[in-house]
Amino acid sequence: MSANPSQVGQDVRLSVRASAAPQPVGAHWEFGDATTAEGSSTDHQWSAARTFQVTVTATFPDGRTKTRSYAQDVRPQRVTGTLTVHVIGPGRIVSTPAGINCSGTCSAQFDANTTVHLTAQDNPGAQFEEYADDCTGATPPDCDLVVPASGATVTGTFTQVSWTLTLKVQDPASGGGGGIVEVFDNDGAGPDHQCRQARCVDNFGVDETILLEPNALGLSISQFRGWQGACAGQGQQCHLTMDGNKTVTALYVRCPPGGCT
Repeated sequence: MSANPSQVGQDVRLSVRASAAPQPVGAHWEFGDATTAEGSSTDHQWSAARTFQVTVTATFPDGRTKTRSYAQDVRPQRVTGTLTVHVIGPGRIVSTPAGINCSGTCSAQFDANTTVHLTAQDNPGAQFEEYADDCTGATPPDCDLVVPASGATVTGTFTQVSWTLTLKVQDPASGGGGGIVEVFDNDGAGPDHQCRQARCVDNFGVDETILLEPNALGLSISQFRGWQGACAGQGQQCHLTMDGNKTVTALYVRCPPGGCT
C-alpha cells in the first residue's frame, strides 16, 4: 500500500505480491466499506474516517488462492489555511509553530484554526513600528492570530532609526601612541567625544552629519597621515552623512625619537 494511515478522500495504491515465485495473476479486493475491486494492483479511497479491514484474495497461475487482511487507518482530511506575511523595511518576522521566517514576503500552510504566534525581529539600528491586516492592533513585537481555512494576511513595518559608525585608529593613545580622533555630532554643532582606542563603535541618527578630526594632543607622539574608508580623500576634517553603516580608519604613524616634523 502507498499510505497507511491515509486521509479521507486520499487515493491509496494497493498491490499484492508473493514473497517468492510464482507471482499472483489476479486478485479480488474487499475494502471494508462495501466496495470491491479486481486486479493485482488497484487504487482506492475511503470516504469516512475510521479503521477499515481490507481483505485481498490472490489467485496464482495454478489456480490456488491465498487470502490476507490488514487494517487501513483512515483519518479526517487535513484542512489547512495559508498565512501570508509581508515585511516592509529592515526586519524579519518569524512564527511559532515554524513556517514563517522571512524579511520580504512569504507564506506557509497551517492546520485550519491553528493559533500562530508571530514575533517581529528588527535589524540593528531599526525598530518595529506596527502590524497591519489580520494583526492590526497587536502589541509589538508579538501577534497571536487564528489562521482559518480561508487564510490570513499580516503586514509588519520596520523603520531604520540609526546607523553604525566603526572608527579604527592606528597607533591609538590607549596603546601608548598619539592616535586620538574627535567625533562631533551634527557636523560639529553638537557635543563631541574622543576615540582613543584602536576601535570605537557609535550609533547616529539616520542622515545625521558628523565631523571627525584628529586631536592635536597626540600629534607630538604620532603624525596624522589621512583617512581610509568612508573618509578617504578628505583633508584634516572629515564630514560624514550617516545614510548607512560606515567604517573609517584614521592613519597615524609614530614619530621618530626626535619628534615629528
